[in-house]
Amino acid sequence: MTRRWITIGAASGAALLAAGMGAWINSRFNAPVHAASAPGADGSLETRVASLQVQLAAERDARLGLAAEVEMLRQLVAEFGAGTHFDTPAADTVARDEAEANPTALDPQDESKNAAKPWFDSQALLTHGVSAPDAARLEALFEESELQLLYLRDQAMREGWADTPRHMQALYEQRSNLRETAGDENFDWLLYATGRTNRVAARSVLATGPAARAGLRSGDLILRYDGRTLFRGSELQRLTSQGEAGRLVPMDVLSKGGQVRSLTVPSGPLGIQLVDVRHPPSSSR
Repeated sequence: MTRRWITIGAASGAALLAAGMGAWINSRFNAPVHAASAPGADGSLETRVASLQVQLAAERDARLGLAAEVEMLRQLVAEFGAGTHFDTPAADTVARDEAEANPTALDPQDESKNAAKPWFDSQALLTHGVSAPDAARLEALFEESELQLLYLRDQAMREGWADTPRHMQALYEQRSNLRETAGDENFDWLLYATGRTNRVAARSVLATGPAARAGLRSGDLILRYDGRTLFRGSELQRLTSQGEAGRLVPMDVLSKGGQVRSLTVPSGPLGIQLVDVRHPPSSSR
């Protein structure tokens, strides 16, 4: 599970970028920026100052664009992990976390308990009310997406650009395309069936923060923010820093008792310690 704080001036969380990121950033920052008009040697002082202002504005815009790209890659690495091998099912991570949390659950003599969890757990969907045909369609969609990821990594390794910004950009686009193709509801079930986290929980809330004043409580699951369905805490962090600061934003949460509540919070820092968790979609949709 991943914890984050959304506070005034807090960074969105440290994430290691893949090999080659430093060189890529340096090349982007050191790229020449061309002003709209270069100052002439015999131009007036006012003209030269105006030209320099144009050049500085262009350089500032270029650096802001680079910062946005870097942040996108940071979020991607935070979700996938640097150097992840995609032949390894995500469910293995969940199994390891459960084993660490409950060591007595491992019994060397009990093969049924020690068996590897499936890459895609159709039974989990059936248990929570998904029909067999729908579960089969979701599994087919998942398998197609996973094969595309495997072929992408194979190509990147053969051509020598694995774990580079180019590779991460391609992974980001692939994941975004899967969510867009499946739709948020189906994507939610895909995450759950593959053992991935699919909910953002408020692990702790600052008593004097905006979220607490709006009625958010520790243990609440944050389902939507400003109309956007959330599956990762990084998504909430990104959304809270967009648009005009202080504007009123709707936020839907699920309480421990199973009640969905609509809150209104100001855009900006919320004062929440976040943790990504796995939760059955049927109980919050």
